[in-house]
Amino acid sequence: MHLAFRVFDCTIDGILITDPEQKIISTNRAATTITGFTEEEMIGKTPQMLSSNRHDPGFFQAMWRTIAEKGSWQGDIWSQRKSGEIYPQWQNMSEVRDEQGRLANYISVFSDISALKQSQEQLEHLAHHDPLTGLPNRLLLDQHLSQGLERAHRQNQLMAVLFLDLDRFKNINDSLGHPVGDILLTQASQRLEQVIRADDLIARLGGDEFAIVLESPTDEQGVGLVAQKCIDAFIEPFRIDGNDVYASTSIGISVFPNDGTHAAELIKHADTAMYHAKEHGRNTFQFYNRQMTELAVKRLTLESRLRSAIENEEFILCYQPQISLRSGRIIGVEALIRWQSPTGELVMPEAFVPVAEESGLIKFIDTWVLQNACLALAQWQAEGLSPSFMAINISGFSIEHGLLIGMVKQALHKSQVAPDYLELEITEGYLMQHKQQAVEIINELQDLGVQFSIDDFGTGYSSLSYLKSLPINKLKIDRSFVQDIQHNDNDRAIAVSVIALGHSMQMQVIAEGGETREQLDILTSLGCDSVQGFFYSKPVTADKLVELLKTDRPIF
Repeated sequence: MHLAFRVFDCTIDGILITDPEQKIISTNRAATTITGFTEEEMIGKTPQMLSSNRHDPGFFQAMWRTIAEKGSWQGDIWSQRKSGEIYPQWQNMSEVRDEQGRLANYISVFSDISALKQSQEQLEHLAHHDPLTGLPNRLLLDQHLSQGLERAHRQNQLMAVLFLDLDRFKNINDSLGHPVGDILLTQASQRLEQVIRADDLIARLGGDEFAIVLESPTDEQGVGLVAQKCIDAFIEPFRIDGNDVYASTSIGISVFPNDGTHAAELIKHADTAMYHAKEHGRNTFQFYNRQMTELAVKRLTLESRLRSAIENEEFILCYQPQISLRSGRIIGVEALIRWQSPTGELVMPEAFVPVAEESGLIKFIDTWVLQNACLALAQWQAEGLSPSFMAINISGFSIEHGLLIGMVKQALHKSQVAPDYLELEITEGYLMQHKQQAVEIINELQDLGVQFSIDDFGTGYSSLSYLKSLPINKLKIDRSFVQDIQHNDNDRAIAVSVIALGHSMQMQVIAEGGETREQLDILTSLGCDSVQGFFYSKPVTADKLVELLKTDRPIF
């Protein structure tokens, strides 16, 4: 018995002995060391005092069912020390019966496996991560990509793989040494991590090869933008041991489902596309599908040119008069931007505004248009030529990002133009999607005196109830309803409805696209207030507009 007690007290495993009602009647030294409780604190209590509350009732029900059926249970369990620390333990729970087969005791033998769990986690991490950069490795990439492809298939979404290879990395290793190469790879991985979203995954495949998985990209052009951002991340030199080291990357892209439906297939095709990028001069990207490459490169080239155009102010403003259908005189003008490229090409806004909106460059264009249009109006007013208002189309981006109010105030202050001479046009589509935000901004600017109109009114929306909450001064009938108004009864009916609706809500109504005398006569008979179109004038330069303003006589 003395020997048995010595074994009981000296074993490194904790031991708790309870009576049939699970009240603790004995503990050993290891149990107090592991749990932090003294023997006196545990005697008479149940093991419930060590519960971590990490297991649901079903876990313990299954444990006690196994003990009842087999006489013992063993497994991992989370427990809690006296300090409150939660820790994992391996536990063997057994029942003890007397000579008559009656339950006499329960014995719990347990050990702290925190160190073992930590080692397992480290091994798990090493098995799935690159030891140099800490990034996921090919094994984890394959698992992540396979799971993502299942989701993408179920939800009918795109998924993209970018295969990156550093250009001429071998030269860096050979000339500067492998330690410098390792530092470069680590810094490169950190830069790439800053480019991608939290939901995306970047992995190191080995050597100087990386892969990025993009979850649910909107379209191929968006994938191309991410690829370009990765390339741009290498523009700045890497600072290593006090020296600047320059590196670039070539990228191949494959997109699910067009370029493959399995992980291995997408990686293979992205790798193939990467070699095409190398063949095209390096420091670029290629889609596995060449057509996608051409579209993405075209879009990125346009964005690059547009950035240069903004820096060099390669824009001009043209002005199109707006004519009163009652007096036949000019009552206002709309400022229309054109891109005058260095080659002399005149680029229309529909060719570059969508790219400017996607890239965020539109805020610089909106600012430029507002300031220069207001300055032109101020000059005309100084010369005694004063149209009633200057209309300017504003992008939804500037409203959505809270920039419009500051832009308008700055332009008015710089030009000293009174706010009531400024009319801002907002498309109906944007207002429908961002009504509440737009109302707040419109109200604040209207308090200054700025006027607002809805551009492209009537295109694609059947419900007009949103109008009652919008502080709008004017409706602009879209040109699609005016071009054939003399022949199409539906276009005429829509024009009649818009004019009646606008007047009933004390709004002015202007028709866009009036090109013939017959169209103007019909619009006049329907009660439309004004018109803007080629019948009187195409958009003209400021000098030609001044000539029109100086005539100041009815045109029809």
